[in-house]
Formats: sequence, structure tokens, C-alpha cells
Amino acid sequence: MVNRSYCEDCLKQIEQLREKMIETALVNGMNHPLVLKYSQELDKKHNDMLPKKVASQ
Repeated sequence: MVNRSYCEDCLKQIEQLREKMIETALVNGMNHPLVLKYSQELDKKHNDMLPKKVASQ
């Protein structure tokens, strides 16, 4: 079973990455390599978290 604080930590990290990605896109443009990097990190965080969250339900 997944710890509730683990999910909360993951969601916090996802939100921080999302904000970083948006800020970077606003400053540097959508095609900047950092925007892609943050987007890929977000995808990885979601993919890492979702199976654990589903298993805990």
C-alpha cells in the first residue's frame, strides 16, 4: 500500500515541475530545450506515480 504522504510528495514535485516548465516556456519560448526537459521529467513523474496510486485504491 502506498503511503499517503508519498503521493502528496509526488503531487508537490509534479506541481513544482509544471510551474518550472511554464515559467521557462514564457521566458524562452515553447521550443526551448529546457521546456522539453521539464516536460519529459513531468511525464516520468506521472508514469512513476500512477501505478502506485492505482494499486493503493
